[in-house]
Amino acid sequence: MKRGEFFTAHNSTNGVVAVKVKGYFEDGIGICKAGEYWSATHLVTGLKITPLAAPYKTAKEALSQAKKLIAENREKAEEKIQFTLKSREYQAFLQSMTAQMNPWEVTK
Repeated sequence: MKRGEFFTAHNSTNGVVAVKVKGYFEDGIGICKAGEYWSATHLVTGLKITPLAAPYKTAKEALSQAKKLIAENREKAEEKIQFTLKSREYQAFLQSMTAQMNPWEVTK
């Protein structure tokens, strides 16, 4: 796993926003600590893969569970991703994420 920053999608009163978090990522999955536990996020869409309240005490545990969930539900996961990529919520996530990005980070 590599250490770095990525964005997760969060619902707010103004719609979906991107929140920059620090954590780890591997194979298109971001892992960040949410309170006491680790959760997994799909990097492209910002969608949570594992529930926030899931008791994953380590980043590796959250990553392995996320990979397992995706493998067991590959077809549903692909459908959800494709649906999300076409949604207004995803467009709002992209706008929020783009507004927060440092243009110098993009060219690295």
